[in-house]
Amino acid sequence: LGMDFERKKVLVADDNKSFLMYMAILLRRMGFNVILAENGMEALKLIKQLQPDLVLLDCLMPKLDGMSVLRYLRSDSEISGINIVMMSSNPKTLHASEKFECCGLLQKPVQIEDLHENLQKCIFKPMGFTRKHLRIPFNEKVSVTFDNARYDLFAESLSEGGIYIRKKEPFPVSSILDVSLSLRGEATLDFQGNVIYIKGLYADLFRVAPGMAIEFQDRTPDNAVVLRSYIKQYLAGDIWEDQEDTYIGKTA
Repeated sequence: LGMDFERKKVLVADDNKSFLMYMAILLRRMGFNVILAENGMEALKLIKQLQPDLVLLDCLMPKLDGMSVLRYLRSDSEISGINIVMMSSNPKTLHASEKFECCGLLQKPVQIEDLHENLQKCIFKPMGFTRKHLRIPFNEKVSVTFDNARYDLFAESLSEGGIYIRKKEPFPVSSILDVSLSLRGEATLDFQGNVIYIKGLYADLFRVAPGMAIEFQDRTPDNAVVLRSYIKQYLAGDIWEDQEDTYIGKTA
């Protein structure tokens, strides 16, 4: 649940500048470094130079279309292992790209949950771990009650499934505690949680601050809805309002 210090690189290639802008904002808020390309030739050049962790590649682009870029990448031994997610608003075009060994498919308008799923599958699963839930930075004070004592502590990140809280001397793994947090513009939410891992004072401070990851144990449907809405609003609320056409889709 802690935020990673070393951000992964995602290249987005699309000839629609508005789409590129919104995807860049969203991916940066999700914790990634973002590289943008406006056509297939530019994408190919940047992929060779920077070797990103993942490429989101539009199927139809000028100068060199996405399918041609994908075929070229798979034929070049130096970069053939880079994970590619193909994007298109046309389902037939999208699924035609599967035969070229792409890692995933992303239907336009892009849904945040679909993007998250592809990022986890293509970047993090090969590393041996994935995150089920979207997460965001959350530098807010929360109330924690443990062993009949109350502590006011600052959090570092928040997801629908749990929270990472900073503490110089974390509570032991498997500790059961109560967490109360206030979301700006939302009601205060109360959870019972379980400490699933800790980072001590002498851990790698550049990667994650000393503290503990707490998994929520008693999420009610109402609390889950409120948390999901808050996280998605943080990531894309202004994007949804700003778009003239729908590039990043909004779901319930």
